[in-house]
Amino acid sequence: MDLRPAASNLGLELDEFMEIVKLFVDTAAEDIEKLQVACKNQDAEQVKRVAHALKGSSGNLGFMEFSEIARKAEQSAHGSAFQPVAAAIPELQRHLENIRQGLAGE
Repeated sequence: MDLRPAASNLGLELDEFMEIVKLFVDTAAEDIEKLQVACKNQDAEQVKRVAHALKGSSGNLGFMEFSEIARKAEQSAHGSAFQPVAAAIPELQRHLENIRQGLAGE
């Protein structure tokens, strides 16, 4: 994943953006783990909180596909539907890995 367009869209220098993305990757990895636990425990409130945080942070950085998956997970939790949340977790992990590879490629 080429991170330059996202940095440019935000008006940031690439090195500044990369530092922010590194923090996002670390935080998002932890949040995805929290999402897994909350889903397993069928804790709709925790799923909503974590999915909302993932949605916002990824959207602010321009990772719109990631943000949309998190949004759908958050919506599913509003209806206490945990199967869609469980299905979203591997998608979030794949997108996060693509972002991580973008960091490594720079």
